[in-house]
Amino acid sequence: MNRDDYLIVLKEHYIEEIDEALIESRKNQGEMIDYGLLNQLVLRSWNSAKIEGVPLELFINWVSDTIPEVVTYIELVNLRKSA
Repeated sequence: MNRDDYLIVLKEHYIEEIDEALIESRKNQGEMIDYGLLNQLVLRSWNSAKIEGVPLELFINWVSDTIPEVVTYIELVNLRKSA
């Protein structure tokens, strides 16, 4: 498998993880989001992606594409913007 194919497989995996993180972080029948929990879950995914060799910028793009409605609350994204 070449690098591009590998990144496509990783992207699909992490998009699914990020989606699940948003679902898991919803409280009160989905009315509220526990952003602390969401940030923990996204950071856990990032740590795993980093080990797989995914660049931070690419991972943040995946997060932004997957959960654009809450991306402003993701600490990892905000840290990158402030750097």
